[in-house]
Amino acid sequence: MRRSDGIKAFYIKNKHIIDYLVFGALTTLVSFGTYWLCYDVLHIPNLISNAISWIAAVTVSFITSKIWVFASKTWTVKIVIPEIIKFVGVRVFTLILEEIIMGITVDLLHYNGMLMKLISGVVVVILNYVFSRIWVFRKNGRISKNK
Repeated sequence: MRRSDGIKAFYIKNKHIIDYLVFGALTTLVSFGTYWLCYDVLHIPNLISNAISWIAAVTVSFITSKIWVFASKTWTVKIVIPEIIKFVGVRVFTLILEEIIMGITVDLLHYNGMLMKLISGVVVVILNYVFSRIWVFRKNGRISKNK
């Protein structure tokens, strides 16, 4: 077996996770880029800039997850609206969870903020992936299979 065959087999076997991580990195860039543009360039207040960056990131994440990560090809209103509602709902839930984790670990227990941001970020990424796969982008009642 050639090395490229092994890499291709690994990618095919782990496509959901690899695509999710790649598009997650893109979403992170969108979030940081939007925040920078709003806050540093346009001088929009911090919290408003952060909210705009969150909306931009969730929008990019929904589109990339729907099309490439979970291969949900249907764009009818009957399918898309529930997907959007569930997707945003999950993102709001994990945002609240991250705020709770950060509040307890950093503000109450005085752990290192950046370390806790990293740890809570990993928890959020895992939960967002799991909820998206088993609940948001289900196909005919089945967990999505990206091929």
